[in-house]
Amino acid sequence: MELKNSKNNFGVISRVIHASYGILFTAIIIIALYEQNKPEGSFELINLHSALGIITLAMLAVRLVWTYKVGKPDALGTPIQKFSANFSYVLLIFTMITLPISGLLLVMAKAKELSVFGLFVIEGFTTRNPELINIMSFIHEYLSYFTYALLAGHIIATLAHHFLIKDSTITRMFGKES
Repeated sequence: MELKNSKNNFGVISRVIHASYGILFTAIIIIALYEQNKPEGSFELINLHSALGIITLAMLAVRLVWTYKVGKPDALGTPIQKFSANFSYVLLIFTMITLPISGLLLVMAKAKELSVFGLFVIEGFTTRNPELINIMSFIHEYLSYFTYALLAGHIIATLAHHFLIKDSTITRMFGKES
């Protein structure tokens, strides 16, 4: 069991980071959907949503440094499939940066502080900024929809590689030799 990625397979560390992202993004999405549709007076989870967003941003920094250091396996498939895989990877990284930052700026524009699981506190702006609230709300909301579409495409493409193309896209994510 290799810790580092090879040209053909993901190492243990990359697999753990990827699985952690899957779990965190699922939790963040579920909390966001709950917050959008909760009955009046229900328990609020928006602070948990925001704190998890900050954790994903920190994890992204670790992921990018790790990937820079050890590289990542080559994409599989035809040239257009490889291009699509690499392009969607860049778009996912973009959303993993901009979603938490837009969410953080939204909280800060509301002049609220954000406690990240009691580890540290990010102070809000001293006064509410309604204009920035509107801009960040718009960006965060519509970027979320874009991210949902990207994640759905990511999952569908991975399943298509496994069941239709029958290559090792999924199995190498679980450490099996390709």
